[in-house]
Amino acid sequence: MLTGLGTWESAVDSVEAQGQQHKKKRGGGFQSFGLDKPVLDGVLRLGYNVPTPIQRKAIPSMIQGNDVVAMARTGSGKTAAFLIPMLNLLKSHSKTVGIRGLVLAPTRELSLQILRFGIQLNKFLDLRFAALVGGNSLEQQFELLGSNPDIVVATPGRLLHIMEEASLKLSMVKCLVLDEADRLFELGLQPQIVAVMQKVPDACQRALFSATMPSVLAEFTSAGLHNPVVIRLDAEMKLSDKLKQSAFLVRNDEKVAALIVLLKKVIGVAAGDTGDGTTQQALIFVESKFHVDYLQMIMEAYHISCSAVHGHMDQEARRNAVQAFSRRETHVMIVTDVAARGLDLPLLDNVVNFSFPSTPKLFVHRVGRVARAGRSGAAYSFLTFEDFPYYVDLMAFIDRPLQCRRTEGDLLFTADDGCFGRMPEEDLQLELDFLRRLALTDVEVRNMAKVVDNAHKKFTRTKKKATHDGIQEARQEKYQFDNTPLHPIFVERLEAKRIAADEARFDLKRFKAKESVLEMIHGEKMFEIIKPVTIQTLWKEQRQQAEKGDTAMGKGTAEDEPQKSDRTKITKRDVTAQEKKLSLGEKLLLKAQERKKRERQEMDGATNVEDGITVCPTRSMHRFESENDGGSGKYRDQDYFMDTTKRSTMEDAHYSVKDATFDVSAESAQEAQQQRQVYAWSKKKNRFVRMNVNDAKAMLRGVKNEAGKAVNFKSKLEAYSRWMKKSNMRIQDVGEEEDLGPLHRARAAQEQGTGGHNHDNDDDDDETVDISDPNQGKKLRVGRKQRRLPKDGHIRTFEEMAHIKRKAEKERARLSRKKQKRKSK
Repeated sequence: MLTGLGTWESAVDSVEAQGQQHKKKRGGGFQSFGLDKPVLDGVLRLGYNVPTPIQRKAIPSMIQGNDVVAMARTGSGKTAAFLIPMLNLLKSHSKTVGIRGLVLAPTRELSLQILRFGIQLNKFLDLRFAALVGGNSLEQQFELLGSNPDIVVATPGRLLHIMEEASLKLSMVKCLVLDEADRLFELGLQPQIVAVMQKVPDACQRALFSATMPSVLAEFTSAGLHNPVVIRLDAEMKLSDKLKQSAFLVRNDEKVAALIVLLKKVIGVAAGDTGDGTTQQALIFVESKFHVDYLQMIMEAYHISCSAVHGHMDQEARRNAVQAFSRRETHVMIVTDVAARGLDLPLLDNVVNFSFPSTPKLFVHRVGRVARAGRSGAAYSFLTFEDFPYYVDLMAFIDRPLQCRRTEGDLLFTADDGCFGRMPEEDLQLELDFLRRLALTDVEVRNMAKVVDNAHKKFTRTKKKATHDGIQEARQEKYQFDNTPLHPIFVERLEAKRIAADEARFDLKRFKAKESVLEMIHGEKMFEIIKPVTIQTLWKEQRQQAEKGDTAMGKGTAEDEPQKSDRTKITKRDVTAQEKKLSLGEKLLLKAQERKKRERQEMDGATNVEDGITVCPTRSMHRFESENDGGSGKYRDQDYFMDTTKRSTMEDAHYSVKDATFDVSAESAQEAQQQRQVYAWSKKKNRFVRMNVNDAKAMLRGVKNEAGKAVNFKSKLEAYSRWMKKSNMRIQDVGEEEDLGPLHRARAAQEQGTGGHNHDNDDDDDETVDISDPNQGKKLRVGRKQRRLPKDGHIRTFEEMAHIKRKAEKERARLSRKKQKRKSK
């Protein structure tokens, strides 16, 4: 054996060891990002082994210190994509006072959700978190800031409020993240975001994340980005591939009945079920808080467990409703667009658009509550006649065809994905009968239905209009409700006899008699309604007659000429007879249109000879050009037509944050007024600029905080000073050495003030005291207040004590008036 070569077994072992090392190095998990060990342990502890595509792109860029603008579809792990690099950057708690990490989110629920996830990742670190959201006590949030937090998750309004109250500075911020950045930069929140950005140092790393992000970064100039890395994942596929979406065409008065049919027949939420965790859940989006209250009454009448969330609810009530739904204690949660952004509801199965969104961007965020993190989900939408143009815009935005049945050769067709149709008439009638009886017997439901109807009218007037192309396509005859077939979901579930019976009921319901009752009895037509003669009707008749008599150019013979001339004479004679009924202005318009028609015919008759080729422009081609000038797309073949405008231009128009409307609908008439657009004079641009009414008021009167008070930047407000006097604490200035002594002393004083007494057992202590014994003691605890017994030892009721107090106050007032009279004399 040759020395130095080793044995065969050792060679095999060394090759296997090298392969294992190479395999470990080649792994694409979180280990390859170079994270610190405590951060990596926290990530692996939560069960995250393989990063999602957005995490694979965003985390290395943020670790390198680059500014990031990232777009990925909902449920793709964007929260972890910015929290993990932030924790890795800050590493550990700093003894120097100052906020080092700041996360801004548009809603309270999303902020608290980010806070919970950040605390879970912070398991092996000592970083401190704080949440500054509206609806919570300012004093508690002052105390949180007094504990020197490293990372703050906040809503812009509350953060700006506290910055004004306590002169809070953000000069130590190293990393700033805007979650749902496009929503934050919309016209409603933009002034607050700009005010916060001015307090952040230029060297701070900035990151913008959202599921709908415009590709033109000029709309984020106020964010102060420095050569950002732009990450746009799933730009072609806006929705998750696990999401199945369907739409149902309904009449306006059958919408609530259709919702009940959907919950019972399709989703499977049965009346009277308890929250056992096995029944599927549904998240229902409506347009106003009045719809939330109304549908909650309907669900209670059907004995369906439900929760309700809207922007005018108390923060604690909203939190309890979301927690009950997350624990599957309720099957249905009825919400406004407050819950459309970023809210992560685990194991949610279905989303229902009871009120169809007016923008595709809002639809993407609504249905993004399901089909998250690789799970499947379903989205159902109700469409009325006025909603169908928005549905056309949506399907064009997500590159889906408008279909209501299987087309020939479509092998990928599924009944529960991408189709629209109507619901069975029998099921709708059953639920409509129950709802009518409920409205007759329950006064509250009947009154609330009127309020909802008025709210819907207000919402219709204030919402964004659909595009022109969407409106034109929705007017086609094949998309009318009378021509809509049964939805494929119900076709697969029903028998052939029931489908035929449903078609008969539908035909009977849409039947309209052309004769009156008297005409049907006598068997003859008694009168005829003649349509009024207008310019449009005249030209329509002429076009119809011309199209019937027109033949292809070059195929006409000399024998056809007399017939054409006779027809022309008849047409002119009819027109001259009708002109007598027209006014002078209508006659002038008619003559002008006839002159244009003659010029067009002369051009059609002319022939051009170029290089031996005869060019003969036909009349039909000119008609094609003239009618297509408006860009209506009437003669376009959707399968082969190539547009002159870039498709991403239309997508950016839907994604734009400079839009004149909110993507979150107003929940009340007051909010609708606040979302109005007005023209105000801009000193910077030296002209009138269209802007939100709140922005215009802010230019004139100054910005208002969350409490509704006008911001006075020269003087502090009173809440912070009251808290300082009460707690004997303060928020340390940025750059100071951390001193938690006052905080510990204040907490110890609070504990000593309670004396170790458990307030939960106050009722038990009161039961053991014999208040009938005057010698028991001079002090008795009633609730949390100390009451002294009178000197005579008699026990008096609260009414008697209040009467004695009022009597004493009157006596003091009488004596004071008497004293003033003496002084005046």
